[in-house]
Amino acid sequence: LSAAEVLCRFDLPESMPAGSFSAAQRYHLVLAAKEAIHNAVRHGKPGTVTLRLSADGGSFVVSIHDDGCGCDAQAIAESTRGCANMRLRMETIGGNFLLTSAPGEGTTVVLTTPFSS
Repeated sequence: LSAAEVLCRFDLPESMPAGSFSAAQRYHLVLAAKEAIHNAVRHGKPGTVTLRLSADGGSFVVSIHDDGCGCDAQAIAESTRGCANMRLRMETIGGNFLLTSAPGEGTTVVLTTPFSS
């Protein structure tokens, strides 16, 4: 993000429950997050991207939010290869992909995967 002159903020909990991920979960989660960050910079033209991590009810959640130009979330989620790839990656590991956005309001991608404690 620094190369694109985009500020990166991290919203991390003070502690996370002990747990583990499979190699496949780590692989697909990291690549889906990387795709979301790449898309934010390339298409959203944000000033700031916020990466938020949390554990919630047996799930590990990665949220990537940008303060960029936003988009029609439904049209993008249904028509782009990047969103289809992120959705497939998350489904492959039993997780979920959610994209929310509106023109002028930025975009948020939420990646959720089961978390074994």
